[in-house]
Amino acid sequence: MGVQLSKTQFAILLSVFTITLFIFNWSIGLWDQDEAAYAGFGKRMLETGDYLIPEYPWSFIHRKPPLHFWMNAFWMEIFGVNEWSTRFSSALSVIGTILLIWKLGGKVFGDKIGGTAAIVAMVSLYSIFLTKIAVTDADLMFFQTLAVLSLLAFFKLKKKSYLIGLFIGVAGAALVKGPPVYVVIFGILGLCFWVKKYRISSIVAFFVAVLGFTPLYLWGSATWAKDGGEFVSWLVEWYILNRNKPFTVQTGPPGYFLIFFGLTFFSFVHLLIGGLGQIFKKVFKERAWNSDEFLLLAWIIPGWFLYEFIPSKLPTYAIACFAAVAILIAKKIHSLNELDKKERGFIVSFILGGILGLALLILPWVYLNVKAAIILNVFGVVVIAGSWVVFKERKQGGKPIFKPGLIMLLLALSVFAVAVPDIDDKRSAGKIVAKKIKVSNPKNLVVTHKIMIPSLIFYLEQENIPLIYDYEFPNWKPYWERGDHFLFFDVKDDIRKAFELTINDYKIDSLEGWQSDRGKVIKYYWYWK
Repeated sequence: MGVQLSKTQFAILLSVFTITLFIFNWSIGLWDQDEAAYAGFGKRMLETGDYLIPEYPWSFIHRKPPLHFWMNAFWMEIFGVNEWSTRFSSALSVIGTILLIWKLGGKVFGDKIGGTAAIVAMVSLYSIFLTKIAVTDADLMFFQTLAVLSLLAFFKLKKKSYLIGLFIGVAGAALVKGPPVYVVIFGILGLCFWVKKYRISSIVAFFVAVLGFTPLYLWGSATWAKDGGEFVSWLVEWYILNRNKPFTVQTGPPGYFLIFFGLTFFSFVHLLIGGLGQIFKKVFKERAWNSDEFLLLAWIIPGWFLYEFIPSKLPTYAIACFAAVAILIAKKIHSLNELDKKERGFIVSFILGGILGLALLILPWVYLNVKAAIILNVFGVVVIAGSWVVFKERKQGGKPIFKPGLIMLLLALSVFAVAVPDIDDKRSAGKIVAKKIKVSNPKNLVVTHKIMIPSLIFYLEQENIPLIYDYEFPNWKPYWERGDHFLFFDVKDDIRKAFELTINDYKIDSLEGWQSDRGKVIKYYWYWK
């Protein structure tokens, strides 16, 4: 499989990857905002049987086309409504993407390149993160990778059967997140159309890609019939028209995605930069329009470079090029030779490894308990030492992949097996709040002072606590008089001031928790008679 690894080395990488991919997916609390909202959409679909328009409290801005939520609902039906079910679809999509790179990428770029690229993709930090914060992007990555590699296989091998993969990839990606798949597919088709070798194939593939719009159209038509076009109009406004300008804090300068890919493939960052230089040289200097490098460039331009110049930025915008970056790195690994061993640029990977290792030595003592800090310090030493060993091996002319891959996996394992579980009680305060409120056995819980924390609602519903949403003081008194409970955020004295109560007239409990998406601590207060 690609660069030669012993069976033991491959088994080690695969074992650490599998453990890291799934560990604590069943217990770590849902992340706000998106993961919790998407879990809520799937949960509500399963409860109501309405699979057209995603709905869940405090999740309005997170609504999207429904395929990811359908899959969440499917796994919830099998495994129950919980964190494991929410993350299972993303784990399968990551595994599927790696297999696509290996097998379908091998058809396009050669078996050795496909195998090496699959290993590079497997050890990337991003592969792990996509399963730990299960949003729509792992599913989107799988379908986009299927669409692009099927298209490139059709270009090179001229087999019509690959058009089936193109259709399924486009249809699936569109039902997950709408337009992004059309940006990369039509971008590739537009660039390849100008190369005579691919011209006819581009025209045929264009019509297949357009046909892939059909499932999204059918779903959109059904929602339009249901609500008169309100939801579809909102999707177009929110996700298309608003994305050509900075969106709240989701913005950044050109180079944003280069830094993103550099960090997620940090042990291979020099190979990434060298690989980019290699394809630019091949295409523009040697004018090799019929080469594999041209196909990679045609993939990277609409799937990555285009987004560098759009003000609105999120790491997942360039997700269509995750497989392309892995393949680019693999091609560079296979092109290394003895002359390359003097390249000083490889020290960049060592520096990044050193920085991340130092973070594991210092930050745990600020945020974590002593036991977790000590364990992470051990990981930090391993990352720093490993990065140095890789650097020395490369200077001696080696083609390292096992050691840098293991370093990245160990870094991810340290974060999700040690650091995140240690802070989960503080980060997932809503989960604990729900359990504590359940103990007081509320008839109803009036949720006041609106703040968008979908996970809180998810866990309150998991405890079967009846909820009432009411944010106006004049409306509260009837609830209080009949004995309902009240939940507030960051406001302790509202009940007492509103109803002129004394300290003996009510009971109160509270809990403080960190809201990672807001970057601040929120305090929960609940009152009852």
